[in-house]
Amino acid sequence: MSPLLVANWKMNPRTLARAQTLFASYALKKKPRAGIVVCPPASFLPAMHALRKKKIGLQTIALGGQNIGPATEGAFTGNISPSMLKEFGAGYVIIGHSECRAQGETNELINQKVKTALAANLHVLLCVGEIERVHDGAEFSVIREQIAIALDGVTKSRMKRLTICYEPVWAIGTGNPASAAEAIEVGLFILRTIASVIGKHPRNAVRVLYGGSVNAENARDFLEHDVISGFLVGGESLSGRSLLGILHAITK
Repeated sequence: MSPLLVANWKMNPRTLARAQTLFASYALKKKPRAGIVVCPPASFLPAMHALRKKKIGLQTIALGGQNIGPATEGAFTGNISPSMLKEFGAGYVIIGHSECRAQGETNELINQKVKTALAANLHVLLCVGEIERVHDGAEFSVIREQIAIALDGVTKSRMKRLTICYEPVWAIGTGNPASAAEAIEVGLFILRTIASVIGKHPRNAVRVLYGGSVNAENARDFLEHDVISGFLVGGESLSGRSLLGILHAITK
């Protein structure tokens, strides 16, 4: 399975002009040996979709949303529906990011969002991870619960459009990532947990990405043993040079 690199811009940059410049800096001279997904703020999606059509070096890059509402339409002020994302070329959506969980999103709400997104044929990037760094196995209980509830009621056939993003909260934006060994251990646990849901080993069907202080210097280490299949990148994605540096590191 080829690597996948997801750029989560979060609430950046400040203006549309800067967003266009940032996206243009991702332009590639040839088709990469990894998938790239860019998740800008929703207000920038139309412009990124238009720019992608015009600039040849951006045409192999996919677009995604940073979140989604729990329904397809209705009285959900401030939410975004699957059709709104798809209208402007988004094929992916991040669900359950730790920053959204910190604002009150529950596992049950995340489950509603996952089912809504999958039913609309969006590819779900489901984020899971523990808040504090522990070494007593408690992180496994947290992750098992997050996955079990998020995927409750999801049919096996729709698992093909699922990617699990392991993002230990203590590593995000700290410059102190999980070690490759830690991430791989949790990645194996996630694969086993998914296998218990779909009844077979999911390694060739479900990717596991790592997110948390990833850069060009440490990225390659996480890909050993073919457990971690790519990265969810935050701060490093706000520089074309940094993101492409990670891309080069994992495809060389």
